[in-house]
Amino acid sequence: MKKEAQTVVMAILVAASLGAGYLAGGGGRGVQTVTTSSVVTQTNTTTVTIDPIQAVTSAYLAHLRSIQYQNDAALTSEYEDNATLAFSGGRLGQYRGAVEIRSVYQDVFFVPNGFGFSTVNLANESWTVSPAGSGTEATISSNFTMFGNDTSLIDHPGGVCATYTTNVSLQISYVLSGNDWLISQEAWDFGGFYVSQESC
Repeated sequence: MKKEAQTVVMAILVAASLGAGYLAGGGGRGVQTVTTSSVVTQTNTTTVTIDPIQAVTSAYLAHLRSIQYQNDAALTSEYEDNATLAFSGGRLGQYRGAVEIRSVYQDVFFVPNGFGFSTVNLANESWTVSPAGSGTEATISSNFTMFGNDTSLIDHPGGVCATYTTNVSLQISYVLSGNDWLISQEAWDFGGFYVSQESC
């Protein structure tokens, strides 16, 4: 009996040293499984080509809307800091910089009850776009009719106002600044004013 007990103890020690797989009938050797994984990152680059003619046209039409709707805050943001604005065929002169440009629009174009164009309407618009500077510069040449109510073209004592019509030739130079097309030079040429008087 003592010899049998010793045999059993030895068998247990051998099994323990070989691993649990031996007792489970695993052929006397433990099996270790290693799992690996990998992550593949793919970067796709999309290049978007913007047509400068379309972009400048959009900027120009937004500029006209700012004038027509008398939105001087939007109008000021459409110019470079050192832009120039000139008028010929009238008596307005030339202006430089966003501050002066905003001032002339406020004093002359955006005057609901003061001295200037109290309303601005545009019609018969036509324009051409000429890109330059490897797609970073462009010039727009346009013509349109401007009309509305006015309080500056005639004397209006006793409540007499005027309606006006004028044909405008407008040339604007744009430069690409970041993602925005900004006005660097703008020149208005008024082709004469046609005025009729009426009671205010």
